[in-house]
Amino acid sequence: MSRKWLATKTLALAILTIAVLALPPAGPAAAAAAKPTNGIITPADGATVKGPVEVTGYAMDPAFDKWQLDVLPGGDAAKAGTLAVGTSAGSFNYVMDSSAFPVGAHVLRLRLVHPDGNYEEFLHDFTVSASVFPTNGILSPAAGTTVSGKVTGLGYANDATFDRWQLELLPGGDAAASPIAVATSKAPGYFKFSLDTTAPPAGAHALRLRVVRLDGNYADFLTDFTVTGTKSAAGSTLGGPAGQSGRSL
Repeated sequence: MSRKWLATKTLALAILTIAVLALPPAGPAAAAAAKPTNGIITPADGATVKGPVEVTGYAMDPAFDKWQLDVLPGGDAAKAGTLAVGTSAGSFNYVMDSSAFPVGAHVLRLRLVHPDGNYEEFLHDFTVSASVFPTNGILSPAAGTTVSGKVTGLGYANDATFDRWQLELLPGGDAAASPIAVATSKAPGYFKFSLDTTAPPAGAHALRLRVVRLDGNYADFLTDFTVTGTKSAAGSTLGGPAGQSGRSL
């Protein structure tokens, strides 16, 4: 056996060994690496925001009691105010109206609280930019979202000759079908609403926000969404672009 053959074989084994060592971990180690880490996910740390902002995060611990989301105006912990609290561990989301804060730098603080009262903190900086006049429509749930159970949504409705807004569910997304009233108000601006998605069957549906003017004319804004569940909706079709105008009946 020649020395040249031995040298080639040794080199090949060395390359194979390096390749094996470079493979990603498998099994429990890989699962652990994919597990989310506690903290605020969005908006990104240092982000500049305006208007409604979806805050998402993750809070999980063997000794979990609750999570608490706070805002520190100007980054001052002495002025901290609570935005939301949850008792379910894992992923969470909250829609924050950043126009409620002055233009400038602020901080979001997530506290993961343990049963003994101790807690861990996770901070994210964010900056509120100069406010602009918001546009009418349904802000949350976002178009194309899949939802289940009871959902808290956010919308905006205003006009120079504003009279009222009304929010309706269009089963199957069919504007010709009888709409189901969700909420209405004569107060312009941002509004929250609650939607029980266990009532309609599983499948595609739409929300219609109608902004009615003093002269009876109106503008419609549609948001499609999908409900998950055990029942199925046959032949449901979403239709209609956002911002349609017409006259109220």
